[in-house]
Amino acid sequence: MTEAWGGGVASAIASYVRATPDAEHHAVIAVRDGDYVDDGELGRFATVDARRGQVALLRGVRDAVARIRPDAIHAHSSYGGLLARVVRPHGARVVYTPHCYAFERADLSRGARAAIRAVERLLSVRTDVVAACSPREAALTRSLNHRVRVVHVPNVADAPLSPPTRPDGPVETVVAVGRLSRQKDPAVFATMARAHRDGPGRNLPFVWVGGGETDCRALEDAGVRITGWVPQSQVARELGGTSVYVHTARWEGFPMAVLEAARSGVPVLARRAAPFDHCPQRWVFDTEDAFLTMLASLDSPAVRAENVREWRLALAENTAPVQRERLLSCYTGKDES
Repeated sequence: MTEAWGGGVASAIASYVRATPDAEHHAVIAVRDGDYVDDGELGRFATVDARRGQVALLRGVRDAVARIRPDAIHAHSSYGGLLARVVRPHGARVVYTPHCYAFERADLSRGARAAIRAVERLLSVRTDVVAACSPREAALTRSLNHRVRVVHVPNVADAPLSPPTRPDGPVETVVAVGRLSRQKDPAVFATMARAHRDGPGRNLPFVWVGGGETDCRALEDAGVRITGWVPQSQVARELGGTSVYVHTARWEGFPMAVLEAARSGVPVLARRAAPFDHCPQRWVFDTEDAFLTMLASLDSPAVRAENVREWRLALAENTAPVQRERLLSCYTGKDES
């Protein structure tokens, strides 16, 4: 099995490898400075080839395919998907997980999104199966090409199922996790932090766990603490205590951080976006006022428990056994039993 990806999807890919230990996994990855801190995930691969730049990544994929002769290539994210389907070696199944199609990007012009969609439609005929990470991604794939095989392979969190360390107290911290980027829209988190700071009641600390290329001044001006890139084990510590996880992304496949928070017993508040249509709408916000009302309600331990229970119910399919069954279906070409 050869994995090719670009961008910050390491947690999802690590869960795929854990789910299929009977396969030998090799990785060809794109790296950018400050993009990712390895916390042992790469050690699960038989080989890892890290490349900088698009041309080098293409060569890496070609070299790996020639050397390994894999049974399947699982490509991750748009550029990884482009490379794998361009290379497309004879005899290897091509499995593609977009982790959010690039034509969903709200920061691109309508023309650019249309062009990307056209490219994805053309490449779909060179795809054996799309392993969609959410119901939304599966539906988008079918809209591109109703003939392509689509399997919903749910993301799975590796966080321990453990309760908050102080379950009976009020909320102590508000946390966001992810790359500081236009996609994650940290400016919205800054706006929420500022509104909370200027409103009545306790002044809670807001923390952004992650780093990236976006200007941090809006977060800093709002009093948000920024950790920079940290290992996954430290992310779990930041979500400890009695915290609330807030997801502010403008577009998504399906975020690992939401799964990790819910599985760890941390309440989740999410900005409205299409991937959350099947999630508890009681905890999806459109406005600043709605967010502040939801956050205040979570001071009640009983309400926090309701939040966690409702998210876990909505995400009940996001389990390791389901993920394994569907991945094996993608890799072997056999229908799910």
